[in-house]
Amino acid sequence: MVLVALDYYLPGFKAGGPIPAIRNLIAALGHEFDFHVLTRDRDLGDAHRYPTLPNEESVPHGNGRVQYLSPRALGMASLAREFGRIPYDLLYLNSLFSVPFSIVPLTLRRAGSGERRPVVIAPRGECAPAALALSRRRKTAYLTVASGSGLFRGLHWQASGEHERADILGAIGPASDVTIAPELTSVPPAASAVARAPRALHGARLAFLGRISPMKNLHFAIEVLARVGGTVEFDVFGPIEDASYWSRCLEAIERLPVGITVHHHGPLPPSAVSHTLARYDALFLPSLGENFGFVIVEAMQAGCPVLISDRTRWQALEEHNAGWALPLDEPDAFADVIRTLCASDDDARERRREGATAYASTFMADADAVDATRNLFQRALLRGAST
Repeated sequence: MVLVALDYYLPGFKAGGPIPAIRNLIAALGHEFDFHVLTRDRDLGDAHRYPTLPNEESVPHGNGRVQYLSPRALGMASLAREFGRIPYDLLYLNSLFSVPFSIVPLTLRRAGSGERRPVVIAPRGECAPAALALSRRRKTAYLTVASGSGLFRGLHWQASGEHERADILGAIGPASDVTIAPELTSVPPAASAVARAPRALHGARLAFLGRISPMKNLHFAIEVLARVGGTVEFDVFGPIEDASYWSRCLEAIERLPVGITVHHHGPLPPSAVSHTLARYDALFLPSLGENFGFVIVEAMQAGCPVLISDRTRWQALEEHNAGWALPLDEPDAFADVIRTLCASDDDARERRREGATAYASTFMADADAVDATRNLFQRALLRGAST
């Protein structure tokens, strides 16, 4: 059994990447491994639990089972009982800094509970320099104590690509066992099921989809729009994770010139992502870093080009006519692209939509990610059995 521990899972969606990552993993490998997911009983930022789901009992979900824990079950003693009673063979952690779903199980392991059972940990972008810079003192203190106490000893680290592998080695140490196993993606919707973006008579329609937090860099996007000088509709989809940061964004919105309109629509359910993004000329997501960026793939699948920072794995966008990946220290370059979008005719827009869809399809055809994840789990299990 593979015990998967993460803060948020289906039917939640507000926490972003880890949720589709685990959903796609279980869909791809659930017939080979017995997956048991341990997670919270509510979505990110929600005060109430999911309706109709039992607490503390596992329920069938797709190719695996999911167990939802209430806030009262997230203390050290309660978690020790939960991790102790589940007969898992491999523990799969999906955060470096989550207290209940990473720090606690690693502490229990170090204390002797499940010490010989292997652990795979996927930091999912948390080792990126920009991510570590947020709450730097707290994170640095934890990494120092964890490394010095042997908390990370014997762990198998998963990186989604070479860029994240370098980040993990830089944060944890060069002696770490880091394997590249790319994120697994789901099958895109049929082209006929996704409506094309309507023709924009004037200007450009842009979308932002992500958590409203410093890491996703919405404030930068708004400041770029102030440089454009054209007509732009900018729709923001996502939960407000950081209220003070959102206040800064609102202040920047108030300073925007006439012709630039920004609307916040709140979280977007996964079932609506493709059809919604298909209506836009580009996804504008200048995040400080992404270990993968599921929404970037979803946008391209829907025929929506992407305008992103160069701090993701998606670096060859322009040569595929699928979008742009630009340095964050060049805001005028972002503004130039938006001006190009504003001035584009229907033929240019259609070529970019086709380029985005084709690039996403090429990526989807790559089955190596499934093999890499399978091999990572099998290698960890074999090493665990030999200790």
